[in-house]
Amino acid sequence: MSKCDDLIGAPYSKYDCWALAREAASRYGIQLPTYEDYSREKPEDIVRGFSENIGEFEEIKDPRPGDVVAFKRAGKSLHFGVVIEDGYCLHTNRELGGQRISLSNQLLKSMLKGFYRWRK
Repeated sequence: MSKCDDLIGAPYSKYDCWALAREAASRYGIQLPTYEDYSREKPEDIVRGFSENIGEFEEIKDPRPGDVVAFKRAGKSLHFGVVIEDGYCLHTNRELGGQRISLSNQLLKSMLKGFYRWRK
């Protein structure tokens, strides 16, 4: 049971990946930045915002609830989630909405760029 159980199944129309990460992290007392000039139809805008603020994040090896999970494709961060409990993260997609997924999931591991902790 996590502080984010009610976000499982939340529709993508309400929360894209960064909005869901922000909401989940806020439940652990972490206020991730907003990227006000991004469009959910252009995920590269979120990636750009994350990249521009990368100095405000610390890459970590042992994530805890509220830490950002960055996923990659072709070596670039393209998708984000947040750790919600030991061994699990929350992320979203257009078809299924918010999903709880094990950090030991093989597909997730193959796409994992890293774990990041917001420093502010």
